[in-house]
Amino acid sequence: MSTAFRRHLSHLAIGAGLVLAIFVYNAVPGLTVPGLGQPLWVTTFAQSIANQNLLALTSNNTGVPLPSPMAFGLPGAYSLALLLRMGMAAPTGYALMCAAWLAVAYAGAIRLAIRLGLTRMRGALLATVWLCLPMVWIHASYSMLSIGFAMLPAYLVPVFDAGQPGARRGVRWWALIGLRLTLVGIVSAFMDGYTFVMYALASVAWLASILFADWREHRARQWWGILVQLGALILAALLYRLYVGGSDYWVAPLSAFRGWGADLAFLTQPTSGVSWLGDLLHISQHRDIDQWFGDRSVWETTFLLPLICASVIAWRAATSRQGWRMATLAMLLFGVYMSLGPSLKAWSQRADATVMADGDIHFMPESAARMPTGSGWASAHLPVLNNMRASYRWLGLGMLGMWLVLALGQRQGKGSRAAHVATWIVLLASLPPPSIRFADGRGYHAMWHQVDHDVLKPFRAQVPPDSLVVGLPYNNDFLLGYVAAKSRVRTYNTGGDKNLAMAEPHWPAPMRELGPGQFPVNLLDTAERLFMSGAATALLVPLYQEPIASHAWPCLLVADMEVTDEDDAPSNRCPAAIAQDVEHLLDPINGAPGFRVVRTPSFVLILADVDLRDPYKRDEWSSARRVGQPAYPVTPAGLSPEMASQVLLDGWSPLEGEYVWSSSHATLRLPLPPGCQTGSCTIRLVFHTYAASRLHPKHVTLWTDDAPITKHIRDDGFHDVAIPLTVPRKLVTVSIEVQDATSPYAQGTSEDRRILGIALYRVEVSSAATTQ
Repeated sequence: MSTAFRRHLSHLAIGAGLVLAIFVYNAVPGLTVPGLGQPLWVTTFAQSIANQNLLALTSNNTGVPLPSPMAFGLPGAYSLALLLRMGMAAPTGYALMCAAWLAVAYAGAIRLAIRLGLTRMRGALLATVWLCLPMVWIHASYSMLSIGFAMLPAYLVPVFDAGQPGARRGVRWWALIGLRLTLVGIVSAFMDGYTFVMYALASVAWLASILFADWREHRARQWWGILVQLGALILAALLYRLYVGGSDYWVAPLSAFRGWGADLAFLTQPTSGVSWLGDLLHISQHRDIDQWFGDRSVWETTFLLPLICASVIAWRAATSRQGWRMATLAMLLFGVYMSLGPSLKAWSQRADATVMADGDIHFMPESAARMPTGSGWASAHLPVLNNMRASYRWLGLGMLGMWLVLALGQRQGKGSRAAHVATWIVLLASLPPPSIRFADGRGYHAMWHQVDHDVLKPFRAQVPPDSLVVGLPYNNDFLLGYVAAKSRVRTYNTGGDKNLAMAEPHWPAPMRELGPGQFPVNLLDTAERLFMSGAATALLVPLYQEPIASHAWPCLLVADMEVTDEDDAPSNRCPAAIAQDVEHLLDPINGAPGFRVVRTPSFVLILADVDLRDPYKRDEWSSARRVGQPAYPVTPAGLSPEMASQVLLDGWSPLEGEYVWSSSHATLRLPLPPGCQTGSCTIRLVFHTYAASRLHPKHVTLWTDDAPITKHIRDDGFHDVAIPLTVPRKLVTVSIEVQDATSPYAQGTSEDRRILGIALYRVEVSSAATTQ
């Protein structure tokens, strides 16, 4: 066999490994996609970036009024934006984006294996094994989390280079290493938080183990490697924090960490449909929410027995003078330990399927576990760790350690053949049943196109670009965000737990007054408030149930899909049934003057009979619906409830006698007297500002259609601001913003948690004719 033929055969084999990984992942462009719900979420951000420009890094189509940062997965969304900008269809672009990142992960894993002393062929086998582990491909429905897992070995390549011995390492060499480590750290931090923490721990363990392996000879050099890597990690974390900002995101109780802890049953026995070999040998077990804590992601991703056995076989041959074995052992032990959660679960099943812990059926009470593991304190109190509530995902770090043991065990020498055979067995045990897996990918691909046909196409036909849409009831709205970005409209609704937590405080009052999945009692009144305030130009009532419909369109009964996180959703309903229930809510709007209702099989649109994007048409429309004219000066005490709801549009607390509190953002809608409808006018607001002082001044900004007026307030006395109106009009909207507004609770003065801006006492209006 000639050398050239062997080389071509080697290239084919290496290419076949990548193709196999792409098929297992269901990222075949034009044929399959690996999921629907979170892929729609990623595409929302990608499309919004493409709608703006390639320097944009946030979505301006969802989570308005603020630009919406992406809680995780920005590198994937940005690369997808490039494809969408070229005109590629969303499902095809998403699959191609995933395939491209898998190729990067594949090449990086091969490179790391070669750095460890393996041949290219054995490196390709190890890379294929890594990408075909259930921890990677089953998380494909969680979008970029799975890519984060896939990239872990590739992330370690510059870390390996930073720890290599060399006679002379100049400033230029360290600058290049620092640049590579920084780029990898940034990609990792923005790709996924879980895997960024794992990469950080793995890299420091790797460099530290080399340092301690040869302390005297390489001490100064290795300290430099650790310091450069720590600097790169800190910079990456700071950039991510600066991008996302702060949020009052929910911190999970320990019962959540227990619920999503890895059970020893999951580690040693595969769940049905996960391992082709396990199903073939009839050793797989069916698992569901009625028996087990957590959800499908815990049961399906944590099958570890073949990899553990292969690591044991490879361990004796995994010799290294550089201390690599110490690093791999640290990753392995710490990852497996943390994946168990605060309590040991060993075939720990539910005694009663209806019992909840801390209000959630997925959570696990301490009484159901075998014994505590000792990690509970860290999970409850240590920053970063207390946000990693899906404990089982720590297995990604443990698996990385095992994978590195397999690599070290296949270096040329005694015992490498046994490790090589064990690696092949791990690959066979990790592959899913091909017909089931490929059918899922085809099903998601078909559902994506059906979403475009059932929702996107009719939505575009009725709602013009630049519209402001409210979807009620709101929920974890992956689908509406996707439709909004593709239609170039804006919506308050958003998907993703963290993005939802960031957006909610800034929503208009009619949305904040409702809970997730809750319909307003009076839909007509809600629509009037939204339209008159300018908070929306269209109201959408979905006839699908989010977030389940985003994962299996249009409902589980029709889609016939097993959806992660939705095992406990027997109440999931299809559009026809939901349409019957909401019809009585639409009765007051049917035929109401000023409104029109558009019905489709997937949603109902409530629109005004004018284009509310035009502020003058909106003013005319609002004037026609007003119950009367307030008497000036307007005081909270003199407002009737009907008039108060029309004047105090958004961002106001209930009336408190002579004054009314605003939040940090509020809106007034004032019908103006006849003198202002023919000439210029001046509006004067009299108020005082909460918690303003010399040490903590407040900046109050007020504006209409004209330039904003900002007043810097350093005391809690009364102030008044005059706002000139140069254009005659019937109505005017006054927007109020108080920078650094706070609450009495934050000030330590009471339990009142409301954010308080200004206390409004009086509104005066004077026309030019009056003042003369």
